[in-house]
Amino acid sequence: MSTGFPKVVLANKVTPSLVRIALGALFIYASADKILYPEQFAEAVRNYQMVPLPLVNLFALALPWVEVIAGICLLNGFKTQSSNTVIFLLTCMFTVGVISAMARGIDIHCGCFSMEGGRKVGSKMLAEEGLLLAMCAIVFYFDRGWLSIDRLLSGRE
Repeated sequence: MSTGFPKVVLANKVTPSLVRIALGALFIYASADKILYPEQFAEAVRNYQMVPLPLVNLFALALPWVEVIAGICLLNGFKTQSSNTVIFLLTCMFTVGVISAMARGIDIHCGCFSMEGGRKVGSKMLAEEGLLLAMCAIVFYFDRGWLSIDRLLSGRE
C-alpha cells in the first residue's frame, strides 16, 4: 500500500507546524500597518461599503488587534484550534469582502498589509484568500502541536 505525496507531507509533525507558524506570522505582519495607521485602515474598510458607517472606526480599531492576538497565539501554538478558528473566520470575512467588491465592480485597494497604496482587489487576491483558507485547513486537520505551548501545557512528549 503506497501513500501519496500530500499525505506524507501533511502527516508528519513538521509541515503542519510550519504552516501554523507561517500563518500566525502572516497575520501579525498584516496587523502592523493597520494598528499604526488606523485612519487609513478605516478608509480602506469604508471603501468596501459593507460595514455601516457608524461602525467603521470601531471595526477598524478592533480588527487589527484580533488579528495580532490570534496570530501570536497561532505562532506560539497557544489555544491553537481556537486561534486557527478565529483566523479562518477572519479569512472567510475577507474573502466575502473581496468577492463582494469584485461583484459590485468596486475598484479599491484591499487594506491588507500596507496602508500606502496597497494591492487592488481582484482574482489574484481571491486566490491568495483561498491559499490562506487551505492553510487553516492544514492546521485544523493535521497540526499535532509540534513546537507549541499547547503541547507543553498538556505534558505530551
